[in-house]
Amino acid sequence: MPRESIMSDRFFFEIKTSALENNGVVIGSDKELCDYVANAPEISRRHARLSVSGAEFLIEDLNGELAVVVNGRQLEPFCPTQITPQTIVKIGELEIEFKIVPDKDPLDLSSTAAGAPLRHSQNSKLGVLAMVILFGVLSIGAVAGMGFGYQYYKTWKTEEGIWLRALDSNQISDFTAYISAYPEGRYREDAIRAIERVQLERKKAELAADNATFELSREVNTIFAFETYIRLYPKGIHIGRAKSELARLQIEKTREEKAVAERAAWAIASKANTRASYEKYLKDFPGGPNSDNAKTAIKSIIEAEAERKSRLAKAEAKRQKMLQIKSAFENARKEDTVAAYRMFLRQYPGSDKEATCRNFIGFLYANGKSVAKDAAEGIRWFQEAAELGHTEAMMNLAYHYRYGLGVQKNASTAAQWYKKADAAKHPYAKLHLNDLKKEMGTP
Repeated sequence: MPRESIMSDRFFFEIKTSALENNGVVIGSDKELCDYVANAPEISRRHARLSVSGAEFLIEDLNGELAVVVNGRQLEPFCPTQITPQTIVKIGELEIEFKIVPDKDPLDLSSTAAGAPLRHSQNSKLGVLAMVILFGVLSIGAVAGMGFGYQYYKTWKTEEGIWLRALDSNQISDFTAYISAYPEGRYREDAIRAIERVQLERKKAELAADNATFELSREVNTIFAFETYIRLYPKGIHIGRAKSELARLQIEKTREEKAVAERAAWAIASKANTRASYEKYLKDFPGGPNSDNAKTAIKSIIEAEAERKSRLAKAEAKRQKMLQIKSAFENARKEDTVAAYRMFLRQYPGSDKEATCRNFIGFLYANGKSVAKDAAEGIRWFQEAAELGHTEAMMNLAYHYRYGLGVQKNASTAAQWYKKADAAKHPYAKLHLNDLKKEMGTP
């Protein structure tokens, strides 16, 4: 029956030296698995082992949830450490005091048993009867023994099956189940050693996995990889380096994200190519690598805007001038006099209405309207208008030379003006030219 201490924050166990021989004694919270029981949350089911080796007393951490601390030093799991016969160890905030005391000399008691002599019956018949009775008893005992032997075999076979299944699964839970089912079973010590072996194997596997996971994190070299290591091994042997590498990668990520954001902002600003877009870039990234480019672009946009406004102002002035010219020309057309057309030409020299105006003046002189008829003066005005590219003036000149109106008749000169009018896309110039050729008798 395990010895149990019920103190909540400090435990005391007095242990005989003879108990430490062989496999020693185990301290923990599980009554089925331990020789000494300490009921406290800090204590694992099997937490520590006390043993003796030669003249040394040893304590061994069995890889509990909290480490065993002796004299301020944390023990490595499954590494026996020498202690004094009276030692206080700490597990978390809990203290356990061990006092190892030598066993008392066993009493050498001697006893003798005198054998009573056999008494033989004087009556042979009674002897025979006794033999018959003895034979009957032995027969009944044989039958009962056979039944008891079968029951013992069945129990033995069941225990053997549970033990073999535990060996096959190699799981602590199955070894613990065996000990719970058979506290004094044939394989109890083997089960306890198997539990310790599996714990040690797990410890080694965890250490190997810790190293492998950290090395993989270093090879992958990503935030996720180091975060995964820290999550899986919050108390791992590489936790400090993992946190340092994670911090470095996070700084690099922040820097890269800022660079990506800057490049994206510059792409947006340069694509929009507006003063507002560049000013927004400078506001978001005042010292960005493209800040000088943004300032230069803003300057160019301001200059281009000023030039555009100047151009628009000139265009508007020109439009207003054209409206004035149009209005003045319409007024001159309403009057339709040489004086009105001459006034327009003085006010707006070189306008797009100048050739038309001169053609009208020539028409008025040629027909004597608003002035005395003067065909020669009319031809002069037609000539000026035609030289400015006015097609009607060209047709008028050709007509006057064709029929000798105000000038000497000259079919050749008339034909030249018809050709110029036709080249200038006058719709009837070719028709009149063909008629003139027929009159001249030329093909």
